[in-house]
Amino acid sequence: MKKRKLSQCNGPGLGNGGTAHQAASLSAVAENDNAPLLDADKRFDPDVNLLWDKSYVIKYHTQLPPGIPVHPTRESAAYAAALLDSSELWRRERGAAIVSKLLDLQDTNPANKTCGIWSWYYEEPLPQMAPPDWNWADFVGVQLMHILLANAPEELPDGLYARIQNALRFAAGSIRHRDVPLSYTNIAIMGTYVMVMAGHELDDPNLLAYGRDKLRKFVAFTREFGGFPEYNSPNYTTIAVSELSRMMRDFPLEDERALVREVLDRAWSEIALHWHAPSRQWAGPHSRSYSTMLTPEQLSFIQHGLGNRASVAGTANAGSLPPLSPDLQGLQLRCPDHLIHYFQDEKPRSHLVVSLSPGKPAIEGHTHMAPEFTLSSVERGTFWNQFRVVSAYAPGKSPEVPTAFAMRFLHDGYDFSALNILTRQHDACVLAAACLAHDGGDKHPLLDIIQNATISAEDWRLRLEFTDPIDAEALARLKLDSNRVWRIPFGKGATLSLRWLRLAFGDCNPPRLEISGNFAQPDSSGHQRLTINVDLVFYKGDRRDFHFNPTFMTAIAYGLSIHDKTSGVAPDLAAISVSQTEDYLDLNWPAYGMKLSSPLYPQKEADIISWTTDQKR
Repeated sequence: MKKRKLSQCNGPGLGNGGTAHQAASLSAVAENDNAPLLDADKRFDPDVNLLWDKSYVIKYHTQLPPGIPVHPTRESAAYAAALLDSSELWRRERGAAIVSKLLDLQDTNPANKTCGIWSWYYEEPLPQMAPPDWNWADFVGVQLMHILLANAPEELPDGLYARIQNALRFAAGSIRHRDVPLSYTNIAIMGTYVMVMAGHELDDPNLLAYGRDKLRKFVAFTREFGGFPEYNSPNYTTIAVSELSRMMRDFPLEDERALVREVLDRAWSEIALHWHAPSRQWAGPHSRSYSTMLTPEQLSFIQHGLGNRASVAGTANAGSLPPLSPDLQGLQLRCPDHLIHYFQDEKPRSHLVVSLSPGKPAIEGHTHMAPEFTLSSVERGTFWNQFRVVSAYAPGKSPEVPTAFAMRFLHDGYDFSALNILTRQHDACVLAAACLAHDGGDKHPLLDIIQNATISAEDWRLRLEFTDPIDAEALARLKLDSNRVWRIPFGKGATLSLRWLRLAFGDCNPPRLEISGNFAQPDSSGHQRLTINVDLVFYKGDRRDFHFNPTFMTAIAYGLSIHDKTSGVAPDLAAISVSQTEDYLDLNWPAYGMKLSSPLYPQKEADIISWTTDQKR
């Protein structure tokens, strides 16, 4: 295949609109698109030939503590690809040195289960990870394919082009052997890209046949499902958009691109339907989200797709959005024209209900939109740190500083995946109850399963997390008295009302209230977010074992509503009835036809999932 010169098409994508969109697209985005590359230049370590950075906050897959200096392989691969798009000799030489180092770090021993992948960090080889992350065959493989497509063999040091080809064969072998389910949205997409392009570029009909078959199956799956199982994810839907856009750019055959085009439109639809223009936030519920608020980089990504047709930044913040990362600057990001009005609607009034699971009855997600706020929930989820089962957003002190609310349950300061939450929502009212899976995960739903229904802890707490609240003093005045009803100013013109229906966690004492606040490190736009944590502390003391046996009762339930001046009469939280049978907690809010039943005692994770569906039959 003819090699592309990607440096000639760097910058905002043209999509199907051509140069007019490119010329006007970044009125709300910083002009210096070389800034991320210049920043990465400062973090290059010539002694190792990799970037250095801080280790991820995520506490699974790695045994290294968060925030320490490390040399990450994924970010180094993306940096190398950007360097090799450059025409500057020193950059190209550095890029080639990084690639050579990365190829040395790939596991190429066919006898190993990890053959074809990389570790996260140079400092933590694959045998030391807990466990290794097979996704790195996809993440690094995409960047190596970018380099292969953008450079002819003679443009790289002797033998490097062939080494890259060999590395892609190993990565493709890992991807094919793993064969991720179609429900693993972003990795299914990335792996399909690597396989199809490896088939074309390496002239391997077996890889090509696998990749094309995976593409057809993925499109059919999303068509039947009605969306992505990793639903409404600010992190993963944007990855889906970028990787599908990469397919549109690189796939050589029109029949391949036609299939991609359908899924790409669906991904942009998911963003648009959940966009709350008054708060400039991506409303929930979120299945995979690393932060409650959108980052400046995510806002910039969406802005590039909108061009000059709508703004997600606000006038005062227009010039502060960061440029796209170097590996995205050559992609043609463009939101379809028929979706633009969702990003322009400053006075939305709607209630979106989306099916989020196969079969009938399906688990549903609810997103209520109003000019003063948006409130969302999903009928079943967990307190894993990437879930936002119940969340809300509102315009804040200024258009550039929205406010948000989310709820977490923490085990020793980290989100506890084994605690499930069941919900029902009608308009801006939510009923919710938690139930415990004795075979669930601790920090991750799958990677650190609780053994023998027993876990040690020195701290258990339920956290209400308010980001950039408009009235921090009102939060500081909250009390947990016998009334157990809180009314909290939320955003400019709304009130969040919450009634605690039950608060019990095993043999712990009734919770006590702790309220704290902290300012985060400034983000890339310079904003320093304030977070107020309203914690209901069930246990804080010496480390001891907690046995999730058949008598360990979990009864954490609440009713919640958000109300503004235009909503009419405020919902009556006192009308919620609570009853308790031998094994279940039953909630009823008759004014809105909402009923919810939740197991009081630990269950198998699979039984909780079945229970959620069976209630709706």
